[in-house]
Amino acid sequence: SAQSPSRVPPLQAALVVESTAGPVIVRWELRNIGSVPIEFTLPANFGPAFEGLGPKGRAAVNKTPERPVRLEKDEFIGGRVEITGLDPGSYSLSWSGTIGWNGAAPAGIRSLPLVIEVR
Repeated sequence: SAQSPSRVPPLQAALVVESTAGPVIVRWELRNIGSVPIEFTLPANFGPAFEGLGPKGRAAVNKTPERPVRLEKDEFIGGRVEITGLDPGSYSLSWSGTIGWNGAAPAGIRSLPLVIEVR
């Protein structure tokens, strides 16, 4: 079936930059790209965990309680994160996390990296 525990959840992780002037503001999204509604849980430690790589090496960021989520086709959940303390330069940012889906082992999700220039 479309939600069999052995299937990969039809979710797309994305990262969008909203501002690089002053604090860097990014929006993370987890979107249902399937053809039917999907239900899953976000574990207590789902934040998501942000990673960054810049001129001085690694940079990291934040965290959040387990909660059930239902997304209709093309709906998404997301949030905004303000990242402070980054020196000017080029950074590659991504986010990752795990979700619970149909009682199966946690499924890992990761956004594609986003390259930004901090001024």
